[in-house]
Amino acid sequence: MEVRDILIYLSIKYKGDFEKIYSAIITKEEVDYNKVDEVISSLKHNAITIIDDNYPDLLKQTYKPPIVLYYYGDIDIINNRRKLGVIGTRHPSEYGSDVTQSILNDVLKEDITIVSGLAIGIDSLSHQCALKNNKKTIAVLANGLDSYYLDNNINLFNSIKEKGLILTEYPMGVKLNKDNFKVRNRIIAGLSKAIFVPEANKKSGTSITIKYALEMDREIMCVPSSIFNKESLTNFLLKQGAKIVLNSEDILEEIVGDIWDESDEIVSEMVEQAPNVYEILGEMSIGDLFYELDFHPKDFECEYSTVGGWAIQSLEAEPHVGDK
Repeated sequence: MEVRDILIYLSIKYKGDFEKIYSAIITKEEVDYNKVDEVISSLKHNAITIIDDNYPDLLKQTYKPPIVLYYYGDIDIINNRRKLGVIGTRHPSEYGSDVTQSILNDVLKEDITIVSGLAIGIDSLSHQCALKNNKKTIAVLANGLDSYYLDNNINLFNSIKEKGLILTEYPMGVKLNKDNFKVRNRIIAGLSKAIFVPEANKKSGTSITIKYALEMDREIMCVPSSIFNKESLTNFLLKQGAKIVLNSEDILEEIVGDIWDESDEIVSEMVEQAPNVYEILGEMSIGDLFYELDFHPKDFECEYSTVGGWAIQSLEAEPHVGDK
């Protein structure tokens, strides 16, 4: 019986709930190996686990890294070095749509992978720009792969499934609820080397993704909005110290260049020097896995975060269904 099969079994049993899966692991919950075999043989999609060699290093080091990710498409995309997270409003203005497409079309002249959430609005525009420019894109869902919630985006879903990568930590059958968006957003932040916000309002789930990104020391980049727009999240972030984006070069200098390449090499060295997880598991039970890998849940709901030289106060915003 492979350890990864047990992780997938627990993920499906507890419907992708990190806390429950983690608890089952550290309490050494007994499992019925026959049931594990049944679950694995009945899988209708692919899965990658936190102990697999191709699980992204950056994601492994984030807050509550997903134990299992289910996917459609090309999983190799998940380890592309230059990944840009794009988040924002579900209802962009004409200005927001124009700047998103104009800037991203220029950015995508380079080999950049776009990461977003497949919602309508900024998400869809960013995925479409990637596909239009024959570049890769990753869509991170807040539900199971069989429970897609926006029928009007089904064509885009299928295009990304064929030409990109669709990810979720939720197994088949898990329906959408608003709490899933908040949890999902940490994956978008964790996969991305920087976050680009073309347009967003303060009272939206975008602010939650920003808080995760700050905790992970990601660069936040924003397009300024009208000075008369008092609800603009991008203007608020820019006042707090986010990087202003006026053209594609402002993004590319953060994603492409020696500083990121050097960071990647440092991370790779750290991972290579770490104990081999399979050697560890040969000496201990699965219940001790997370302790050895130093994955300890912590209370992330802080009122105030200071990362990378600038601060952002909690916006006290609950994510709207379908928004980030």
